[in-house]
Amino acid sequence: VGPTGSGKTYLAQTLARRPRLAQARLAAGRPHHLTLLLSLRLVFGVNLAGRAGNPSGVCAGRSMTLFLHAGLPKTGSSSIQTLMFTERARLARLGIRYWDFSERHSRPLSVLFKSAEKENIRALTKRYGDPSVIRASLQRLFAEPGSVLISGEGITTLRPEQLKELQRLSGREVRVIAYVREPRSWYTSGVQQKIKTGSTFEEAVAARSYYQKRLGDLIEAYGRDRVDARLYVSSSDGKALIQDFLQALGLDPHAFD
Repeated sequence: VGPTGSGKTYLAQTLARRPRLAQARLAAGRPHHLTLLLSLRLVFGVNLAGRAGNPSGVCAGRSMTLFLHAGLPKTGSSSIQTLMFTERARLARLGIRYWDFSERHSRPLSVLFKSAEKENIRALTKRYGDPSVIRASLQRLFAEPGSVLISGEGITTLRPEQLKELQRLSGREVRVIAYVREPRSWYTSGVQQKIKTGSTFEEAVAARSYYQKRLGDLIEAYGRDRVDARLYVSSSDGKALIQDFLQALGLDPHAFD
């Protein structure tokens, strides 16, 4: 039940397309996945792509696309990055080149766009080089035809003007891939991570992360139709996540099997 324009039709259509998922979540006492579907739609106008379905059409047509895998945190980003970097030659044969400057791209992008702003980021130049070195690496990457993949959770910390500058450098249309967790799982995992890194319990539960903060600037820079928010569901071997990510790139989900 909801007022006109609250997204009832969208939610009903989503549940109709994926009744087994809805039944499984409700039977397991986890209706929060359904809440997430609706909240992302209402706040951002973002359609959440399903694991087994069509990748929402957002990543279709990848002849000259800059794919930005933006996390989000605690959604298997490291596993994706390690595999894409290790298998970058195979990925290139499939038409997408992974930026080989490093395995993970958050810090190089921070040096490029934020080194003039923050002292702690300027210190990273000792490891990654001057911003001009990183820019030159990106220019070489973008000089070759075809699609490109850049992956880093730090992409969500760039401001809209910095995100637009990255697109300008690439000369490509942008497609963002961002995995999201249902709110309870996200919050619990975040609290655990903060405690592991030294926060007290009181500090950990007081700090909260919001999808609006993480996705808002990406949507402002590129538009809602360029942001593919996908539901993260963990698995014991991580294979389902990799298959879903390949599908989001417009590739055969079993290409790396």
